[in-house]
Amino acid sequence: MVGRNIRRLREERQEASQDEMAEILRSFGLSWNRSQLAKAERGERSFTLEQLFLLANALDATLAELVALEPDERVALTDEATADQIYLHASLAGDRYIGNREPVVALPHLDAPVTLWWEQVVAPANMLMRSSKGRMPTETEWRIAEVFGIATRDDFQDIATAALELWGRSLLDERDARVDAELLDKPDASLTALRGHATRALTAELRPVLDRRRAKRRRK
Repeated sequence: MVGRNIRRLREERQEASQDEMAEILRSFGLSWNRSQLAKAERGERSFTLEQLFLLANALDATLAELVALEPDERVALTDEATADQIYLHASLAGDRYIGNREPVVALPHLDAPVTLWWEQVVAPANMLMRSSKGRMPTETEWRIAEVFGIATRDDFQDIATAALELWGRSLLDERDARVDAELLDKPDASLTALRGHATRALTAELRPVLDRRRAKRRRK
């Protein structure tokens, strides 16, 4: 992929032969001769991040242009993972998130072992634990979830339902309400300490309800 784009950019952007391009590369601090450049264009060598930066500058291109693919192409990142152009470009633009944030680009653009985990656990969690204010799960909500050994869609359903059963609102909204109430009595208190105290209390209150729901589900 990178080699093909180097050749395309060399011919279209720089209109240079391999000998001429090798000289340009050397002027940018990349000490390649014509033979090394030819090997790169044939896809017979790997690249360091530093080399990719220098190549992009010497070719008057962006990193995204060096990893350009056709719309129906995918590139092998490892033996277990492939990605398409949308994923690669979004990653370079800083728009790619995995974890407790809503992805700007959906994971089907990345075919990897994490995809199944995302579809079965994270995506349902984002939907189920969305607060009444429309926020996505925060680090606090995920930390509470991890305490209970979250692993499946049913686990997240149980937590979301237990929160509504106990407090009539999401975990985050309940925590914020408790912190706000504490601040009225203790305006000089540390916000971090109050949030930590509230989170521990929420976890303790959720546990018996969650245990009952899990036990009921196992009996079924």
